[in-house]
Amino acid sequence: MMKTILKHWRAAVRIVASLLLFASAGMAFVWYYQMGPLRRTHDPDWVRQHSAERYWHEVRKSIQRWGWMHDDFGPAGDYGDKEFLAWALARIRPGDDISSCFVGHRHSAFAMITNQNIGKEAAAWLEWWESNQAKSQEEWIQDGFAKTGIQVSLPPTEADVIPLLELLGTETGVDSEYSFRFLKYNAFRWLRDSELDFEPLEFVFAHSADAAKPQIQAGLLEYRKHERNHPKRETAGLLYFGTVGDWYDDWSYIYLSAHPVFKQRMNALIVGLFVSATALILCTVTIPRRKETSA
Repeated sequence: MMKTILKHWRAAVRIVASLLLFASAGMAFVWYYQMGPLRRTHDPDWVRQHSAERYWHEVRKSIQRWGWMHDDFGPAGDYGDKEFLAWALARIRPGDDISSCFVGHRHSAFAMITNQNIGKEAAAWLEWWESNQAKSQEEWIQDGFAKTGIQVSLPPTEADVIPLLELLGTETGVDSEYSFRFLKYNAFRWLRDSELDFEPLEFVFAHSADAAKPQIQAGLLEYRKHERNHPKRETAGLLYFGTVGDWYDDWSYIYLSAHPVFKQRMNALIVGLFVSATALILCTVTIPRRKETSA
């Protein structure tokens, strides 16, 4: 046995080197590519350095590669559009769990995207989709307001401002918080993205009588709270009639979004090259020399 091992040790070394090479390549693929979006979106420093658009791009890739994590319903609901909803609904079947922590509370994301309170059952959402997939996201949001008795125009008009501010200023209890969460968020971005250039301070000066009402004041404060988290300069979650702020700088966005990712990819490339080179050197050293034959 020992003689056999000693006789074929070079082949054994080559096999081990090959296995190490494949293992390192597999680990690099999983760590840098497969888990890349998940690692980046859970890194506070990375999140601070990147725009909401880039963050949502990475969250979407993470969902597509790994499935829904517990907190994914937040960005998916805030930034998801019709295309993403179609992708998500195509991957569920009647009876599937879409509401628990283990599947990312997907029903909450669906409600935020559509402004509809369809519930926690996959079958109900699939049935709703069959009847409403031909509509735009803005039409879904408009229908959601109509179900609460609020009629808004598409595109938005001045007549939408007061009813939506009253909705934003509505006090909610624990039982109704879920329903009003998606309604308030969509009321906020309906005003934010409209061509009315809505600004709370300008509204106060222009409509002092309405602004003196407690519910309107609460609505203006709620609008400001949402605006801090989702400023007008964002393009993620922007409704079709919205425009990005004038200060938006494409070059700074490209730099901030690409630099950390480029660094990570370079690390993967360096590690891969090092492992490959080591394996090749090892194989070269262990190749037996050809014996010279006498003439």
